[in-house]
Amino acid sequence: MLRQEARAYASFPREFMQDTVAAEGDCDGAGGAGAEGSGADGVAESDQREDEEVGKVPEPVGECAASQGASSQKADETDSSGRNDASTAQPESAAGKTCAPPARLVTIPAVVPKFYGYYAPAKADGTPEDYSHAEHGCGLDSECRVAWWTSILLVEECGSDIDPYNHSRAERMACLELIERLHAAGYTHNSTYVRNMLVQPGPLSAPRGERSMDCPSFRIIDFGRCKASARGRDDWVFKMEKLHDRRHAERDLRL
Repeated sequence: MLRQEARAYASFPREFMQDTVAAEGDCDGAGGAGAEGSGADGVAESDQREDEEVGKVPEPVGECAASQGASSQKADETDSSGRNDASTAQPESAAGKTCAPPARLVTIPAVVPKFYGYYAPAKADGTPEDYSHAEHGCGLDSECRVAWWTSILLVEECGSDIDPYNHSRAERMACLELIERLHAAGYTHNSTYVRNMLVQPGPLSAPRGERSMDCPSFRIIDFGRCKASARGRDDWVFKMEKLHDRRHAERDLRL
């Protein structure tokens, strides 16, 4: 399962692993923004799009755009008496450009911990000695002793599992929204229990000493059963898995 979890982390879009800031209105389906090229098969497309956009300078939010037909507009705004109609006049900067109001910026929280790599011991010839318990008769969830060095999945420390009774409904809904963002990006978790939902003091943008549980930060973990919809699976199977995810999450979160 550790190997499967590493595959899931490697396929997640980058915005899943860090808080991002966007203009309000651009964050619909955040995290699913990569849904078009989501899943393990969509990572290459996402990277290609990013490479194509390198060097492009984004237009700043609220930048003054040159007004079109300024002279004709002024003529229309001037009545027969030669006075400007204040109710229709548009605000202009000193440079004579119409200015759009600045957009409100919002923070889109990460969904999963940051992924630092999957490490397996190497054989004498340099190839990874990556054994699976299932290959040696162990059950999927069983604990057993093995005669080899185990692999390591290295991810960000994101706190402890949540207790629904210690969080408001809005905070519990925030956890459910992380699950829905996974779905929007084309993934199902298949183990949406509160033991797989972590909380830590926030906001993470603040220095560690200034963070508190008054502004908690949540993450989803344990992707050993995670599946991507872009692997030739039937749509109805994906829909049923999403429904299963949501029902388990709502039950455990007391929603």
